[in-house]
Amino acid sequence: MNIKFNNVSKAFNNQLAIDSLNLEIENGEFIALLGPSGCGKSTTLMMLAGLYKPTAGEIYFGSVVVNDLEPKERNIGMVFQSYALYPHLTVLENIAFPLKQQKVPKKERLRRAEEVAELVHLQEFLQRWPSQLSGGQQQRVAIARALVKKPDLLLLDEPMSNLDTRLKNNMRNEVCRLQKQLKITTVLVTHDQEEAMIMADRVAILDAGKIQQFDPPEKLFNKPKNLFVAHFMGNPPMNFLEGRLVNEGNQQVVVADDWRYAFTKEKALPEKYTGKQVKLGIRAHQLAITQESKDALPAKLLALEYLGREVIIRAAIGKQNVCVFVENMVANNLPEHFYLYPDRAGVHVFDEETGENLSL
Repeated sequence: MNIKFNNVSKAFNNQLAIDSLNLEIENGEFIALLGPSGCGKSTTLMMLAGLYKPTAGEIYFGSVVVNDLEPKERNIGMVFQSYALYPHLTVLENIAFPLKQQKVPKKERLRRAEEVAELVHLQEFLQRWPSQLSGGQQQRVAIARALVKKPDLLLLDEPMSNLDTRLKNNMRNEVCRLQKQLKITTVLVTHDQEEAMIMADRVAILDAGKIQQFDPPEKLFNKPKNLFVAHFMGNPPMNFLEGRLVNEGNQQVVVADDWRYAFTKEKALPEKYTGKQVKLGIRAHQLAITQESKDALPAKLLALEYLGREVIIRAAIGKQNVCVFVENMVANNLPEHFYLYPDRAGVHVFDEETGENLSL
């Protein structure tokens, strides 16, 4: 089912939580709503579920405006952060419960519940109580209960946040497998960028009730539209170096007190940006260590963080700190002072005032 938000706003006590949201989700697509606490992602999900009504604008399910439809009229499945299982019902009864509410005959609802239980690998636990299950198994029950009604739309409200790392990884894989197998339009709310990038076809990054960018994960990471997206996507976050864009002869250069970075003619920005305060954005894996100073940035070693096969170098370029990914062997032989050479293809230039990525 296609979903569309058309200039949707939501206010609480005259305080805007969602501001003129426009968003289109394709049939069978898996999208994630990602952002910090208070950005509006959960409010957006609640409007899809029918638990909140938009203050302005329209929400379409296909060609139907659903603003005034009750949750039970929308044919949605929803999985919450808390599993919300009924402790007095068995696994099978918990899964079948939505069908009982719909007055589906008992034989039919048990058959469908058993089919869905098999999809999520719960068939051997059907007669157990929720208290006899692990956290991962309880979450599978919650997912099965959402799927048993054959929803047109599946809503996931931070469903993996209560699981440990290993279970979380397993559940991500299971949810993605089910979504692709069943081809259900799915919306995930999460504050975990890694989860969003792994699971979603496209990710909508929200801040202060507005979408900052809505694109596939690789585009968000490699071509962020603004400083907020660039900083939010990536672990460690993108490095930023503040300077001023000037012309030196026939060359564009970003200059600061302790360093300078010169652009090639192919990467030069329009002249209207000359004189602006800008931030160079460079990912940690796009800085290479060199002992040569030409076209490189002078750096001083601050700390090493060992991650196994890789090491994060924390270094200072003038008064500004950066992170660099290197192999163990490189880190073990690193002097206190060295140079960092940026991969020119990965250098972004952001307007410090507006946050806009000027290099796109």
